[in-house]
Amino acid sequence: MTGNQYDNADCLERYDMKKLIEYLHSTSVKKIAVQFAEEFISDYELICSYFENAFHLRVAVIGETPYNDCCANETFALKVGAECLAYFGDSCHSEDARTTIPIFVVPRQQPLIDFPVEAITEWLMNTSEETRIIILDPYFSHKKDYVQNIFQEKCAVFTFHKELNLPADSLVLWYEKMDVRFDHLAMKHPTVKFYIYDSELFKIVHLNMATHKTLRKRLYGIEKAREAKTVGILFGSLNLPNRLELADRMRQLCKQTNKRSYMFNIGQLTVAKPIVTVFEFEIACNSNKFWNPISGMLCSFSENTLTTDGVSEMTNQMDRCSVSLISGRVEPKLENFHDESTMSLLPQNMEITQIFASNDFLQSRSWKGLEEKIGETPVENVIEGRSGLAAGYTTEPKCEIQSNQ
Repeated sequence: MTGNQYDNADCLERYDMKKLIEYLHSTSVKKIAVQFAEEFISDYELICSYFENAFHLRVAVIGETPYNDCCANETFALKVGAECLAYFGDSCHSEDARTTIPIFVVPRQQPLIDFPVEAITEWLMNTSEETRIIILDPYFSHKKDYVQNIFQEKCAVFTFHKELNLPADSLVLWYEKMDVRFDHLAMKHPTVKFYIYDSELFKIVHLNMATHKTLRKRLYGIEKAREAKTVGILFGSLNLPNRLELADRMRQLCKQTNKRSYMFNIGQLTVAKPIVTVFEFEIACNSNKFWNPISGMLCSFSENTLTTDGVSEMTNQMDRCSVSLISGRVEPKLENFHDESTMSLLPQNMEITQIFASNDFLQSRSWKGLEEKIGETPVENVIEGRSGLAAGYTTEPKCEIQSNQ
C-alpha cells in the first residue's frame, strides 16, 4: 500500500465522511474550506493531504473562530472563496439563516474500547421499567448497530442529536462522558431517570438531576434576570434565524417590566454577568408564562423560536409584587409609565430627586456600618492600655542576653 492510499484509509477510519465524499463526487468543487474542533486540530495535515490527493482540491484551513470552536465559520469560508465547508469535530448544529454554501459536519469516529457489556447487562436485569434506552455519544455513532446487536430487544440504542425526544418515565443510560449535550438532554426531560457509566469506578451510577449543578445555575440565572434593572441582549452570531423577532420580543418584555435593554453583538463571551437563554428570560419577566420544572427546559434555539407565537400577551400592570429569592428584596407593583393618557406636564425645578431610598442601597451591601446598640452595652471605667513600641512595650519583661566569653 502506498503512502497516499494509507492516508486515505486512515482518514476514512477516523471520520465519517460518507455524505461529504458523495457530494464531492457529484459536483465540480475546486476549493474547500476545512475547520477543526480544538481537540482535532492535529489532524489537519492528514485531512488536507487527503483532499488534495484524492480530489485534487485546493484546501483552506480555518485555524481559529471568533466565537467558539463548535460553530461552523461560514463567513471565513466565503472570504477565501470556498465552495463548501467541512467541519471536523463535534458541532453545535446551530441553524443558519444565511447559508449560501453547503456545510458538512464530519464527526470523529472513536474506537469503542472496553465496552462494559457485563455491567450494562446486570443493570438491565435489576431494572423493572418498560422503556430502557442507551444513548451513545456522537463519537460512537458508527458502533450503534454493534451495541444494538449485543442487547437486542432488551433496550433501545440511540445516538445523541439535538432533536432527540425521550418518553416520559423512561430509564436512560448515557455512554460515555458528561458534557453540555448531556446537561441539555437531562434538563429537557426532568421525569426521565438518567444513569451514567463511571469509567473510573467501573460501574453505573444514578444521577439526581434535582441536585445537579447545571440546573441550580440556570435557576439562579432566572432569579437574577427577574431582579435585574439593566439587561443586555446578546447575539453570539448574526446568522441565527428569527433573531430579529426574538430580539423584539425581549425588548417588549424589558419595556413592560421597566428594565433598560441594550442590544449588542460580541465575538467571544465573558462570564462577568449571568447569562440566561430566551426561554429563561421569558420565565423571569412574563407573569403570564406558567412553567413547571417537571415540564423541562427548552435549551435549543430553534425550540425557543417556535414558542414565541403562542405566548400570551402580558398585561400592562402586574397584579402581584415580586420577591427576589437571592437578595430578598421586594419589588413593588409596576405601573405602566408609558401610557400617554395618564401623563401630565410637571414644572421642572431643576432639582435633584432621590429615586431609591438609602436603606435599600445599604441592605444590598455586606457591611452595614458600626452598630451603636445604645442602652445595651454596659458602662465600664476607662483603663490605661499598653504604651511603647511594638518591638517592646513598657509592660513586657526585659530579657538580658548573656554572651559566653
